[in-house]
Amino acid sequence: MYSAARRASFRELQLLPGDSVLIAGIGTGLDLPHIPAGVTIVGVDANPWMLQRARNVRRNPTIGLVLGDAQSLPCANARFDAIVLHLILSVAADPTAVFREAVRVARPGGKIAVIEQFAPETGIGWARRGLNRLARLGGTDITRRLPTIIAGQPVEVRNEVPALLCTYRVITMQRTETDAAAICRSAYWQWPTRKRWRSQGATDGAFEEFFDRPTAHARAGGAR
Repeated sequence: MYSAARRASFRELQLLPGDSVLIAGIGTGLDLPHIPAGVTIVGVDANPWMLQRARNVRRNPTIGLVLGDAQSLPCANARFDAIVLHLILSVAADPTAVFREAVRVARPGGKIAVIEQFAPETGIGWARRGLNRLARLGGTDITRRLPTIIAGQPVEVRNEVPALLCTYRVITMQRTETDAAAICRSAYWQWPTRKRWRSQGATDGAFEEFFDRPTAHARAGGAR
């Protein structure tokens, strides 16, 4: 259903071999087929069953899967060339926290890809409010607005195209803050304990290298 939107989103990211990408809310791994070979992938999801499904989609030594919360990512600051937020901001309990964390872990100049059914900036009509009652039964809120979620964050919208009969938006943003320390202070981030996350299908050594050493390049699957 969302395949065309995903292709458009990754096309805008322009990922190259050697780049690193974090997928927050990776789910069953439907984004994975759209990522070029040679890109290091870290996927985070709060559902272990989802992570197991994602692991079966594409086995590759440059993929690491982590059980964790997108609202408090178990990742080091300014580590990724791209962050993928596909279909998560309308279902997360705190979409502002999800986006803030995405910005925190993106490198200066890194891109953030979003696919979502945001409410229009012009206002929320009675029809959307009525539909939202049904959407909420499935855990989705279609009355959320992009400007509210990204307010105060050092990002710029680089591209936006409609998708799925104009009901969704494919948005590419770029982190503009060049001072990594500044954004880390704004996030007031503390290192998560091991009780809050664990790796799925990757060696502990690979994740120690990726998360614990700020200068190390991401290699999330144990490959050397």
